[in-house]
Amino acid sequence: MIQSQTTIRAGGKSGVALILFGMTVFAMGQTVLFAMAGPVVREIGLTELHLGAVISLAAVAWTIGAPFWGRMSDRLGRIKPLVWGLTVYGLGTAAFALVMQAGMAGAITAMTAFAALAAVRAVTAFLTGGLQPTATAYMADITDRENRAGGVAMVGAAFGLGSVLGPMVGGLLARFGVLTPLYLAAGLTVLAAICIRLAVPEPIQAADRPTPPKLSPLDPRIRFAVIFALLLFTSLSIVQQTSAFYFQDKLSLNLQQTPKAVGFAMTAMALAMLLVQAVGIRLLKPEPMTMLRLGALLLLAGLVGALVSPGLPGLIASYGVAGLGAGLLTPGVQALASLSVSPEEQGAAAGAVAGGMGAGYIIGPLLGAGLYGGSHQWPLAAASVAALLMLAAAWIPARRPAPAAQNAD
Repeated sequence: MIQSQTTIRAGGKSGVALILFGMTVFAMGQTVLFAMAGPVVREIGLTELHLGAVISLAAVAWTIGAPFWGRMSDRLGRIKPLVWGLTVYGLGTAAFALVMQAGMAGAITAMTAFAALAAVRAVTAFLTGGLQPTATAYMADITDRENRAGGVAMVGAAFGLGSVLGPMVGGLLARFGVLTPLYLAAGLTVLAAICIRLAVPEPIQAADRPTPPKLSPLDPRIRFAVIFALLLFTSLSIVQQTSAFYFQDKLSLNLQQTPKAVGFAMTAMALAMLLVQAVGIRLLKPEPMTMLRLGALLLLAGLVGALVSPGLPGLIASYGVAGLGAGLLTPGVQALASLSVSPEEQGAAAGAVAGGMGAGYIIGPLLGAGLYGGSHQWPLAAASVAALLMLAAAWIPARRPAPAAQNAD
């Protein structure tokens, strides 16, 4: 597990390690799903548009759930929403895999499978929408201002580690069945929930937690971060949702070859994110706006590289460069929002940013799937345009509210 040099208070390093373990196995499930979903839905008899609809419906649910559970974590504490979310994610992932298995076996029709996949994924997304914002708020609770970006980056690094392990585990277990990695991720997520429930205390006891004020996503203090998150995850979700199709068609791969090729590229992206978040940010402690500017530039370079690369090695390298950018952008936008609000608003701010991310997941998969029908290059071109807009927004001078005063003890 990732070790931190960031100043830690309250639950201590053991509590942080367990929460990061939960985020790691959560990310494992996500990346395994993206790597194998494209070929599997085709095997069931569905198309990329069906998959895009499933992901976008889940993103709508996530966008609604993330701010709600973020606010609830300000009221109930951080641990209960984390335990609840991880448990539901494990059960939901197992149910999703069972539906896919039934669809591939012909036990249910393609359209029945589509409806069931959409329903399971949407319910799971709403009920787990608080995982990332609550983990981010937990890190805000136990770190001071100077170490806030590093603390938030630890959550991102846990996601990055899970994104590395997911494709690796998926490739190793594929011989036992394409859905086996999903079942493993489901079991590990429930295990993480049990460990957190038994061993991690609240950083701030619920009785001592003041009543949080309402925080709108359009509050001037966090509006820029929310919109930036929307652009970022529109771009990333286009890449995630269309990569399996893009690799399969561009490189003429079959059902067995596609997850492996996509897994190599996703692993390169995740390793790059992990390197930046687990080492670079915590050592250099850059300002959030610096992270956004450099991150947008690297993401744009990686996406353009993926467009022009003729073979798998170039695609893997390009995804790695894009991962460096994404590794800076995600904690950068989260830290920017966190430093702009009071301690009582950390969960709500993290939830608002996560809602922006979820909105990107609404737009991106549908946009990517629709554009893919015209050309397999159009989705990556659209993702590149979003990265270019982020780069411009990060460099254009703007008047933003001064950071909120927060306790640093």
